[in-house]
Amino acid sequence: MLPKGVEDPFASWKDAQSATIQDEVFDWFTGSFVPRLLPNAPRLIIMTRYHELDLLGRILERDEVLGLGRRYLRLPMLAEGNDPIGRALGDRLWPQWFTEKQVVEARSNPQQWIGMYQQRPTAETGDLFKAEWLIPYAERPPLEEMVCYAAAAAGFGPIGRYFLAMA
Repeated sequence: MLPKGVEDPFASWKDAQSATIQDEVFDWFTGSFVPRLLPNAPRLIIMTRYHELDLLGRILERDEVLGLGRRYLRLPMLAEGNDPIGRALGDRLWPQWFTEKQVVEARSNPQQWIGMYQQRPTAETGDLFKAEWLIPYAERPPLEEMVCYAAAAAGFGPIGRYFLAMA
């Protein structure tokens, strides 16, 4: 049985940031695409990850809640740990096409880099600390009142997330 597929359901980065268009794409998927499938038909979604709540983000979130197991293959621009196609850490995907210069340029926009190229979109407001949680002080509090907590993010290295805690 041939899989039925979806390819790039968002026309652009801008479209994928729109809650209205996100809803329209998900509604089309659940209301038009899925009901037309034969029983047990394989589904194939090929897309660039633009947003946490893009089509694939919503499907993964929903399937986790429903306990539905799906195979999810993510091919980031720069290989990370346990690369699914066996690349070494930091190796480019399709190096004959994507030059080092293109990677440097793409990394200049962190939100687009992590979503479009590394296929791990995150909230624009951050996923570790929210700006509203940080309280600016005109004067430093007494040292005995200061406490510093730190948590390490998963994946350190040349392409991983970095974390710095200061008191």
